[in-house]
Amino acid sequence: MNPEHRTWTQALELLERDLDDAVRLLERGVDPTHDPRALRWRPPVVRGPLPDDLLERAQRLVERQQLVRAQLERAAATAKAELDGSPYPRASQPMGLPAYFDVSA
Repeated sequence: MNPEHRTWTQALELLERDLDDAVRLLERGVDPTHDPRALRWRPPVVRGPLPDDLLERAQRLVERQQLVRAQLERAAATAKAELDGSPYPRASQPMGLPAYFDVSA
């Protein structure tokens, strides 16, 4: 296997693992975008064209990514609807100074 092919294979493996992790989090009801790894995530950088024998694998990965993206969008819409229906007001601005209440009065 030449170095370019190896690099593409490693990049696809990394993307597949990351996608599998996102699916597992979704299945547990956790928003993967709140996972600390999501904040640090960077797409792999690969030079050169995708080798022909990896094209089908890459296409399957893209299809799976699109499905997971749709799941994430549905989960985000559900969370928003739940928050919108909440009786508790959401903070529209960052919290300022703490408030203290005199409970002895």
